[in-house]
Amino acid sequence: MPHLLPLVVGSVLAVLAFGQAPSTVPALLVSLSGEARVVLIDPDSGRQLKAFQVRQGPHEIALDRAGRVAYVATPGSAAERSSSVSAVDLWSESAVRHLDVAPRRQPHDARVSADGSLVWVACAPDRAAWSTSTARWIA
Repeated sequence: MPHLLPLVVGSVLAVLAFGQAPSTVPALLVSLSGEARVVLIDPDSGRQLKAFQVRQGPHEIALDRAGRVAYVATPGSAAERSSSVSAVDLWSESAVRHLDVAPRRQPHDARVSADGSLVWVACAPDRAAWSTSTARWIA
């Protein structure tokens, strides 16, 4: 899987993929809330390059500085609330880990610290933020 470098943070996250070939390949990392997936899409063709299953209601996405790990806030749905954040290892192409943020509820937004050592998650119903070391996400 190509290494990714973030350009814009948001519900739809633009990234550049740096493969082993000398040329760069643009890609979009998109959260599909109704499908509980995050997908990489080729912006030129609209073709889906890769999909990652996450928890219900993926919303905001934050990438670490290396472009390896996408942290996905998953607040759930109206019928099923969530208290977890999904971490997708984009380099492995398949590894997804979930971390419970309880007692916090409905993680809505995620950010990674400038040095990459922490991930913060805003939990709107609690009017609070939750944080943890990024080292516990990817072994």
